[in-house]
Amino acid sequence: MSGSSRRLRTSIRLTVVAVFLLATALTAALAIGLQYYFGQATARQSAAELYTAAATGIAARLENVRSVNDVVMALLAGNPDLARDGDEQAKLRVFTSVLERNPMYYGVYLGRDDGSFFQVINLDNSSQARTSYRAVPSDRWLVTAVYPAGSGYERRLQYLDKDLRSRLTRTEVTDYAVTSRPWYRAALATDGLTTTAPYLFAQLGIPGQTLSRRIPGTGTVIGIDSTMSTISAFLQESATASRSEIYLYDSAGEVMASSVDKSSGRGELPVPKLALTEDEKEYVRSLPVLKVSNELDWPPFDFAQGGQPRGYSIDVMDMLAQMTGLKFSFVNGYSWPELKEQYQRGDIDLLHSVIPSGVGSDLGLSGRGYATLPFALATRADTDSPADLHGMDGRTLAIPAGWSVIPLIRARFPGINIVEARSTLHALELVTTGEADAAFDNEIIMRYIARHYFIEGLQYHSGGKAGSDGFPDTLHIMVPQDRPQLRAILDKAIAADIFVLPG
Repeated sequence: MSGSSRRLRTSIRLTVVAVFLLATALTAALAIGLQYYFGQATARQSAAELYTAAATGIAARLENVRSVNDVVMALLAGNPDLARDGDEQAKLRVFTSVLERNPMYYGVYLGRDDGSFFQVINLDNSSQARTSYRAVPSDRWLVTAVYPAGSGYERRLQYLDKDLRSRLTRTEVTDYAVTSRPWYRAALATDGLTTTAPYLFAQLGIPGQTLSRRIPGTGTVIGIDSTMSTISAFLQESATASRSEIYLYDSAGEVMASSVDKSSGRGELPVPKLALTEDEKEYVRSLPVLKVSNELDWPPFDFAQGGQPRGYSIDVMDMLAQMTGLKFSFVNGYSWPELKEQYQRGDIDLLHSVIPSGVGSDLGLSGRGYATLPFALATRADTDSPADLHGMDGRTLAIPAGWSVIPLIRARFPGINIVEARSTLHALELVTTGEADAAFDNEIIMRYIARHYFIEGLQYHSGGKAGSDGFPDTLHIMVPQDRPQLRAILDKAIAADIFVLPG
């Protein structure tokens, strides 16, 4: 009995110890788990509160900047010295004073209905401006004046030091047309302050925004430029932590600026070498920098983000430049119909992302295509909508304004009521609100935009149903009729088959 009792007592003791250790381990694990959980929850809550406070603070500062802009523009528009023609010294003193007090401003200027233009640029605001305009370190201000000369315009550039003493003045021919600029036309259409979407500045080629306001009772517009790099620098200064990133969005959900350093830019895309003849090389060397269109809102092929050109077609143009030695500069800030008008007027040299048709043959030489984008109808999934254009008789069809297929559809389907939308996004929105029965565009574009803007409840009718009527669906680069050699060089590069997307 004694041995059995000892064994029993030993077994009970081990059991008690084991249970105690197990309970202790479970209690410790539970305590650690709860501490980790509540620690994580507290950290997330603290981070959310921190970033919410930061976002609120940045929004308040930006609102303060907007209020300052309103006051500055109202004071400038009401200044009698600016309303009068001439007296550039008075304008110079006013503009330099504004720029000194507002370091976010890149330049201040006046545009008149006779095409004349007077601008003062703060060279300390942008290192790119110094490089582009070949300014020296002692230069503080750059004064540019555009005025009519013969059948065109001339531009005078004057470099001033901090005391407004002139170092150098030079004159050159320019095609800068003030009255065609978006900021000028927007200001004439209203009595209040207007703000452009980010775009590439015509004379500098960097992205920025313009505030503009018409001087009451005149055809003169006052404008102020701010570069997106300045706004990005402001966001960088507002960062809450070393690894935090701040993004500024517009009302449409597009990124306007960010605190992320993008100074390194995109690396060059790998392209094969293109063998050009000596005549072709000489022709390429003889060409100036060619102006190329860039639409603002046709992703993922041709769009702008924070004013910078983006998209597949932009990459194609960059690769063509590498392959051929051609030099391109992009022009944006305009709608698609406005870009077409500028191309037809000769202000833009190349118009890409074009689906040419017989009706649009006046756009010039189309050459080889570089991407195939089949058309489709987009309709609401909860409605009994037709699956092709033949069933759209008596219904409303939304198509982006200026598309070359619009005349073709009107000719082949006269019973369709066509609404020309501002963009593909607008066309899809018309469908979702019931204002249009269907939208007509390239399927890949509509799917991309619907996904990007979280538009749900759409169905797409593609393939033979939407394309059986023989609508062209290949993207081309349009070249003016009088430049067949340029067209041949581009075709030679595109023939390498490194660009073409399958249909």
